[in-house]
Amino acid sequence: MASGGRPDGGKPTAKKASGGAGTGRKPSDPKGKKPCSGRSPGKSSGWRSKLPPAPLLAAWVMAVLALAGILYFSGSGGRHSRQPLSQPSPPSGAEQSRKYSPANIPGKTSSGRTDPTQAKPSDSIHPVEAGAPSGPVIAPKPFSSTDLPSEPASSKDLLALGRPAPTAPAPRPPTAPISGRIAIIIDDFGPDLEIAEEFAALPFAVTFSVLPQLAHSADIARLAGSRGREVILHLPMEPYGYPKMDPGAGALLLSMSENALRRQIGLALDASPNFRGVNNHMGSRMTEDSRAMKIVVEEVNRRGLYFVDSFTSPKSKAFSAAREMKIRTLRRDIFLDHNQSADSIRSQVARLIKIARVKGTALAIGHPHRETLKQLRAASDEFGKQGIKVVAASELANGS
Repeated sequence: MASGGRPDGGKPTAKKASGGAGTGRKPSDPKGKKPCSGRSPGKSSGWRSKLPPAPLLAAWVMAVLALAGILYFSGSGGRHSRQPLSQPSPPSGAEQSRKYSPANIPGKTSSGRTDPTQAKPSDSIHPVEAGAPSGPVIAPKPFSSTDLPSEPASSKDLLALGRPAPTAPAPRPPTAPISGRIAIIIDDFGPDLEIAEEFAALPFAVTFSVLPQLAHSADIARLAGSRGREVILHLPMEPYGYPKMDPGAGALLLSMSENALRRQIGLALDASPNFRGVNNHMGSRMTEDSRAMKIVVEEVNRRGLYFVDSFTSPKSKAFSAAREMKIRTLRRDIFLDHNQSADSIRSQVARLIKIARVKGTALAIGHPHRETLKQLRAASDEFGKQGIKVVAASELANGS
């Protein structure tokens, strides 16, 4: 047919095509709807053709995730990283040991993120010190062997950390350097054991001089020896005024022969093994006799003892006789208690100290009186302050 027919089921006629165009519809959209992308089918096919291959896309995604992870971990406040890349070098040991204070807390970084050196209190391995302000604590630096103490703290040191430092004891008064030595001989021991015990308790070296043949002579000699006190024999000798002035049992008399004198000295010395020397009791008349005194000091020396001249007479020959025979000897400087008042004894003690400071040594003789004992106790500290050392009489005799 010449008009309006489609030969062999072919394409539509031009009228049909133009008629379709007149309807305002696109051939690819028979219902009149636009594509979602607003692009023609041809353009959509070109966009898909420009996508990268699948492996390259996966690598790109992994790179983005890695970068995000780096940024996340570097700004997480120190929970996952102790040392950020921009953190300065760790503080020195002295800086690390400084106490917590607000001045040590860093602020924010320039980027606005929290400084990674800050950490929450719950994240710190060190508890906040008592009394410190609340808030974040500086995270400690990593442990190293240089942080170890030189020596491990003992249990006593650890216990002491919670206690205040002990108060130092009050210093004792200083003792002056030794400026002199003195010896103090106490005569007439023998009748009273109790007073001997009190003199033996004095805090310095009193020398005991014991009379022979009395009730407690041997006991007192033993007592003094057991207390470390030196003991000598107080040997009676004839005084002026004899026999009215009686020197006591076992006395040496000018009327005796040489053998009698030696025998009498031996009997007195044999009464105790503690005797280290001899000094005369009374003897103002006998000590003025050179012949008699040479016999006495010779016998004393034969026993290995020293002799002390009590100097009861200003004309005594005892000291000079011993010096001529090169026998260890001493001579008294003062009597402590010729006057037994407290003031007099204190004055004599002061005089004794003065002599020792001038001469270097001094020898005093006292007696077993209560006031003498009291004043010697009181003088103990004064001896130390003045630099005076109290020694046994033998120490002075050895240096004579």
